[in-house]
Amino acid sequence: MLITTGVMAHEDAGVDFTGTDWAWMESWIFIGALTALFIAFWVMDRAGKSELVRPGGRAMEEGPYRYICAVAGALLFAGTLADHGHTSWPGLVAGAAIGFIGFLSLGRLFMRANQRVFAAGDPGVVLGLARDALTIALTVVCVLVDVVGYAVFAAALVLLVTARRREGQKYEGLRVLR
Repeated sequence: MLITTGVMAHEDAGVDFTGTDWAWMESWIFIGALTALFIAFWVMDRAGKSELVRPGGRAMEEGPYRYICAVAGALLFAGTLADHGHTSWPGLVAGAAIGFIGFLSLGRLFMRANQRVFAAGDPGVVLGLARDALTIALTVVCVLVDVVGYAVFAAALVLLVTARRREGQKYEGLRVLR
């Protein structure tokens, strides 16, 4: 999200942090550093067994990802408020909460899918690439069409509530068709 939004802001496509305290988010240095980190972690964890990314073999949801999502949400919300001429600090608080909700719903959805894929012996590269492509596409659409962001947030809330309700149930998948 940060990389995509940073590139879009740099090109003034839907968002522009220039002239705000958040202009550094559209600098090529920041975008390049995030991209290098993203690629490095992706390469290290292709098999889903990296000790650095998943210490002790823990699931990703137990690691730092919840905090990364909260920080990304905080930065993007605050930067967007500043871009529209508003005070940005409320965006830090609200964005962190929204980023955490996104982690709890969408992030955990993909993590559960990854766990099933890993259990079957597949490294989950295709699922990871699909997740990343979906994230990029949703980010672009949300930046260009503001109202889509509200729909995605509503869908995340619904997904969070329904996932919590079904958390104790066993996944039946296609076995119910027998």
